[in-house]
Amino acid sequence: GTRHRGGRSHRSAGPKIARSIIGATAQVLGLEVSAIVEELQAGETLAGLLAENGDSSDAVIAQVTTRVEERLAEAVEAGKLNQEEADARLAKVQQAATDFLGKEGILGAGAKGEHKHDGDRQWPNRDRQAGRINASVAGVEV
Repeated sequence: GTRHRGGRSHRSAGPKIARSIIGATAQVLGLEVSAIVEELQAGETLAGLLAENGDSSDAVIAQVTTRVEERLAEAVEAGKLNQEEADARLAKVQQAATDFLGKEGILGAGAKGEHKHDGDRQWPNRDRQAGRINASVAGVEV
């Protein structure tokens, strides 16, 4: 997101939230983050993975928002935010988490929900580069 001095951000937290949500999903499912990333690259959604394993997106959202609530409470206590600003940011995080969990094509390969087949790769370098970029967003070493 776009950051300005004084800790204010005018955009969503983007990659930081993505890493938190993917990490929380891995924890809820008892899987390694790399396994989650592979599923996302195949076009799966996080909500779909959770549903397939009998878990709900609510557990992931609760885990992510609890961490954010703790940080926001510290910011309010330190006088960096007032409670109204903290509540607004928390609401944005909850909405972003909900949207992200159901989003298709998070890591590029499954954009529009299509699974790529090896014979369909017209742009292998672009795909490889997108995979590196998206995996780094997910906090995974490639």
